[in-house]
Amino acid sequence: MKYLLKKFIKQFSGLLSIVAFLLIGSLATGDFSGFIRTIVQFYWLLGPIMLMLILIPFWPSIKGAIGENRVRRILKGLDSELYTVLHNVFIRLPDGRTTQIDHIVISTTGIFVIETKNYSGWIYGDKKSEYWTQKIYRSTRKFKNPLHQNYGHIKALQDVLQDEQTLQYHSIVVFTGSAELKRMNSSNVVRLNQLVPYILSHQTEVISSETKERISNRINAFDKAKRKDIKEHISNIKEKAANKGKICPKCGQYLVDRKGKYGNFLGCSGFPKCMYIYKGDRV
Repeated sequence: MKYLLKKFIKQFSGLLSIVAFLLIGSLATGDFSGFIRTIVQFYWLLGPIMLMLILIPFWPSIKGAIGENRVRRILKGLDSELYTVLHNVFIRLPDGRTTQIDHIVISTTGIFVIETKNYSGWIYGDKKSEYWTQKIYRSTRKFKNPLHQNYGHIKALQDVLQDEQTLQYHSIVVFTGSAELKRMNSSNVVRLNQLVPYILSHQTEVISSETKERISNRINAFDKAKRKDIKEHISNIKEKAANKGKICPKCGQYLVDRKGKYGNFLGCSGFPKCMYIYKGDRV
């Protein structure tokens, strides 16, 4: 929040100076009607622009969430009796790291691992390239090959499901924006309207319905366990932040509330071995 406030002040320092000048003038004359009228005019004129500038740092995340939501809605068209759909799945890797998978569709025809990209412009790339290219008019930028990225997701699933021998994985990259796929020779790189037909095109059963249910339950369990870890990690961070400044500088133990002859104070929890008393303001 402090970061956003500083960014806002930095970006709109000139505008804030004008508002401050008008406010001082109104205070001097005692007439606030002109000031209020100016503020209203500024709001209708610059309000949308200010909002857009504030949202710019968050736009990639917002755009990604929009794309994933579109895929969610499309996948609802699959028969829930035949297909189990999971979203934003967290998987812990053997080395302790975590990977997040946008969407997983589990059926008797295999496990479909879906990576979502909400891009516009022309997209160039192939399976082997380390980077793909996005071109919008004269602007060109490169981004990591999403097929390689999704391969990492599949490897993570294979690691946690390594005792399941008959599983077949299908990697899919879906573009949900207005992007045009140019010279794309990968059938598993699709537009949003091609996603469900691509999944349905796989008709050969490779696992039983019982195995499908077991796999779905296992992935769900992995996801819930990791989400619990993440929640506990965030809670620990918040707890440490709350206790910042409550550490004894002499022995490193926590400072605790104590009651003395002259009122309450913060003292070291290591008392009587450590006699430190916090002299500053209460934290």
